Amino acid sequence: RLSAALGAADERALSAREELADACSQLQRREAELAQSHSALHAQVANQEQQLLSHKGVKDETARLEKELAEALSNAKSAEERAMSARVEAEQIRNEEKDRRSKFLMVQKKFNA
Repeated sequence: RLSAALGAADERALSAREELADACSQLQRREAELAQSHSALHAQVANQEQQLLSHKGVKDETARLEKELAEALSNAKSAEERAMSARVEAEQIRNEEKDRRSKFLMVQKKFNA
């Protein structure tokens, strides 16, 4: 009877070892899957970080270009104002010159008369 009990215990121990070996094998496979998934997630995060940096670079460049455009528009407006002022001044000078000629001709007519 003891021999039969030992035989049954050996069979249970052998069965338990096989189950343990299967569980270890499954655990190793799952560990490999998790490592692969972890690696893929790291790659995805790195890609997203790169995209964010790229997006930030585009935003910075856009802001810089908008600032340059505002400055260029301001410069153009100032130049336009200076040109308008110069036109007004030139018109005044032409009018003054006409007045002087007109007065000169009147004086010359009186002198010649």
